[in-house]
Amino acid sequence: MVINKKEKKSLNKYDKSSNRSKNWDIKDLKRFYEKEAEWKKFWGSKSRRCLSENILTELPKNKSCILEIGFGDGYLASLIKRKGHKVVGIDISLERTKQALKNVPTAHFIVAEAKTLPFPNETFDIAICAETLEHVPQFENAIQEANSVLKSHGYFLVTVPYGESLIKITFPYCQETFNSMGHINFFTIESITKIMRENEFRIIKIYSFGSRIAYNQLIYWIPRFRAVRRWLDKLAQKISMNSAKWIMVLVEKNY
Repeated sequence: MVINKKEKKSLNKYDKSSNRSKNWDIKDLKRFYEKEAEWKKFWGSKSRRCLSENILTELPKNKSCILEIGFGDGYLASLIKRKGHKVVGIDISLERTKQALKNVPTAHFIVAEAKTLPFPNETFDIAICAETLEHVPQFENAIQEANSVLKSHGYFLVTVPYGESLIKITFPYCQETFNSMGHINFFTIESITKIMRENEFRIIKIYSFGSRIAYNQLIYWIPRFRAVRRWLDKLAQKISMNSAKWIMVLVEKNY
């Protein structure tokens, strides 16, 4: 695995950023995401489409029982169900859960925390955690929980922002400071690889995707040709170094 200059500069930030979440109270986080659910919409956005498309390409073709950790408004779950998989989802927000049940009434969504999953051990074939770990205090606990509820040699698929800076913003109406978009954890390819191995997962794939150039300017001018979009994405990353938006991680439970 090759580590680029951006990641080398970022590695020293990782240990500090992974501890920032300790100051967050879970009640405050719940209030934050209930309020966010009232105005922020994900369904069918370019960002959600790009993420979902790449996630779907990594799922096995055989029918599986899949847990989605942090389902938002249910967009990804709706696409997974179309592939014939059984989908169960958890989210911290009651309002998001209501939205998801309205959007995907045949899925099973419940309100729960990622670090205390309300399922027996070895329940699921696959767990998906897309754009969620960056929001979770003590995210290592959430990874351990995912490992517990996966069947022997089950798959864990994760996406997180690529080398993101944790920018803080002060809101003028309340004079309180928050991390941008609610992100409280920072990841690089090396750091997420290390975390997965420490939690008894075997790395199958790990790569960056979602070139900022292609994603914003080019890819969605070609709506029907998924293979072409993926090729353009990779090409744009080579042309513009460190332009990726996300990290994709596919790992297997070691036992």
